[in-house]
Amino acid sequence: MKLGKNVVIDPEAEVDESVEIGDNSVIVGKSKIGKNVVIGHNSVIGFPHKKNLKEKGIGKSEGCVIKEGCLIRSNVVIYEGVVLEKEVETGHNVMIRENSKVGEGSKIGSYVSIEWDNIIGSGCVFQGHSMTSEGSRIGNNVFFGPFFNSTGDNSMGRVEGEYKPNPAVIEDNVRIGSSVVLLPGIKLGKDSVVGAGSVVTKDVEENVTVVGVPAREKE
Repeated sequence: MKLGKNVVIDPEAEVDESVEIGDNSVIVGKSKIGKNVVIGHNSVIGFPHKKNLKEKGIGKSEGCVIKEGCLIRSNVVIYEGVVLEKEVETGHNVMIRENSKVGEGSKIGSYVSIEWDNIIGSGCVFQGHSMTSEGSRIGNNVFFGPFFNSTGDNSMGRVEGEYKPNPAVIEDNVRIGSSVVLLPGIKLGKDSVVGAGSVVTKDVEENVTVVGVPAREKE
């Protein structure tokens, strides 16, 4: 194992001997790190979600799973319960919240935020500064241009009672341009395309291209 300066690995973690970890990074709890994984400087792997953080403290976590060949660049925070399948790559300053899963070979660009309980398929690409809402369901080979944002709260923070997210569903092979916004609960059908700068206010059917504010089918 190749370790930088000030690396902390929890005694309960399982880290393969082929792993390289950069300076000041921390592996928390029962995390499992597979073969040939590279973790950059100043990253936290297996960070506890809020309930555990309050009840058990910053050093206790069920950990996360990072499988073979993943590349985690610097200043990345990956919460407990996350599973990264083989060959996932992140940019710098990425956050992946608790209980999310990212499929094989997907690429998460710099400054991307994946909220809690996301399921992301294989071969997806997130360009920089994108954000998914909590509970999103994303298929395989989906492309997200930079500054994509999906929303999940119709109340805009005025929730009465328990908060229940209304996440996006994005099916296989969807392509989304730069600076697109999805309103809560939107479904994008297979092979659909959303043009740059669009605000999507209703579902998009399979093999349809939409553009504009609000987004409408392209003639």
